[in-house]
Amino acid sequence: MTTVIVIGGGVAGMSAAHELVERGYSVRVFERQSLPGGKARSVSVGGTGTDGRRDLPGEHGFRFFPRFYRHIIDTMEHTPVGGGRSAADNLVEASRDEIALDGRTAIVMTAWFPRSIADIQLMLSDRVSIKELGLTAEDEDVFAARVWQLMTSCRERSLQEYERLPWTTYLGAGQRSEAFRRFLVGGLPGRSSRPRPRRRARMSGARS
Repeated sequence: MTTVIVIGGGVAGMSAAHELVERGYSVRVFERQSLPGGKARSVSVGGTGTDGRRDLPGEHGFRFFPRFYRHIIDTMEHTPVGGGRSAADNLVEASRDEIALDGRTAIVMTAWFPRSIADIQLMLSDRVSIKELGLTAEDEDVFAARVWQLMTSCRERSLQEYERLPWTTYLGAGQRSEAFRRFLVGGLPGRSSRPRPRRRARMSGARS
């Protein structure tokens, strides 16, 4: 039997290992941490357990999965948790998005998918206090236009052009305000990855 070595026991590594095992390969996963899971695993707060109870959980990492994360959700559907259920059965549809701000009141928005540039502008101007965050009207227009361009581009252009660009470059972060770089570039998931079209953005969260 062919043996495949997977380096890293995070979501990507464990998903790859899962797929390979299903296809008949022998798989060895190497992870430098004491427990696998990467950024998605649960961690405990040392010393918080009393009277023989386990330490209290200190969550860290992703607790939501956008619907366009097709591969991780597919892996969950093939991960049994007992009783004829899969890990994906523990996902529930989220109705709210929250942006936590250090030292400020959290911003809560309805989880809905924009269908036009005007919708994205509304999301930024009506749901988020532009003045409080320090974003300018030009920041708002640039971000809305760039996201809309991603959403309406064909797959060929996405693969040939956008896949080669870092997110910061695509948004032109170097020419924008500090607030733009902090909240719209650095504050969004996938900031270190390349831009991808987002045609389905409703989110599901795992029950705790």
